[in-house]
This record gives sequence, C-alpha cells and structure tokens, in this order.
Amino acid sequence: ASAEARAIGETGVDRFTARALVAGLTRFPDLVVEEAGILAALPFADPAAEKLKHRLLDQALRTGHLDSAVLAPILAEAGTAQLLEGTLGGFGKGFSFNRIDTEPAQARADLRAVIELLGDRHEIAQGLAEVSGRVMDDPEAVAEQHRLLLANQETTKRLADYSASD
Repeated sequence: ASAEARAIGETGVDRFTARALVAGLTRFPDLVVEEAGILAALPFADPAAEKLKHRLLDQALRTGHLDSAVLAPILAEAGTAQLLEGTLGGFGKGFSFNRIDTEPAQARADLRAVIELLGDRHEIAQGLAEVSGRVMDDPEAVAEQHRLLLANQETTKRLADYSASD
C-alpha cells in the first residue's frame, strides 16, 4: 500500500482528469478563486493541464477574480484551445461539468465536489505515505493505514461516480 500511496501523492491527478478539470474551470472560472487552496496543492500529471492551472491560479490571485474577459487572453495562448477541444471531445465530457446538457448550477456544484474529492484523495495519499513508514514500529499505525486505505477507496469510488457517463 505504501507504494500505491506514494504513487498517488507523487503523480497527483491523472492526465485525463486534470484535463477535464481545467476544461471545467474555464467554464466556471470563479471556482478557481474559491478553490485556489486545493487547486494549488494538487499536482497534475499532465504538464499542459498543470501549466494552464497555474496560469488560471496566477491570474485569479493577481486580480482576485476570474471572468470571461480576464480568461480570454489565457485561452488565446497557443495550445490551450487544442487542449480544451480535445478534452471536451473525449474523456472530459464524461464529467457533468463539461457537458452542455447539464444544468449550469449542477455542473458547477459537481466541479466543486470533484475538486474537493481530489483534494481529499491527495491528503489521504500523503497520510498513507507518512503512516506506511511507521507501520513496522507502531501497531497503531496499522489501524491508521487501514482507515486511510478505506477512505482512499471510498474517495476513488465517489470520483468515479462523477466521471461516469449518464
């Protein structure tokens, strides 16, 4: 389990989910400001999505808000449109927040929930990595490791529920 926990902690959000997230954030840019703490702590495995996430965060922190006017120059950058088009035409549309047929309030709530679940999963992975090092020396660490593994499984299941197509 410690190798699995370290892998989650090191790689962070997988390529497809990271791309789906940044696509969703361009639809609901106000969430970048509201969820900046979690987003900043989440490592994205995809370099292009990570770069776009940092651009969105930088702009949000610099101006205190993001809207379509502030977002336009970021989205005009080379490669960004291609990243978003590829995501929205592929795996990314599995998330309700990237589907145009989803009620905007529901899509926004789902995007927020996915961000928060990914933040939880990242914290769980960090806890697993820390507790796994103590398992040999501390019997209580075994119980903590078990609790964290169950929490990780539940979080992963809940994330899968959000990415399932209707």
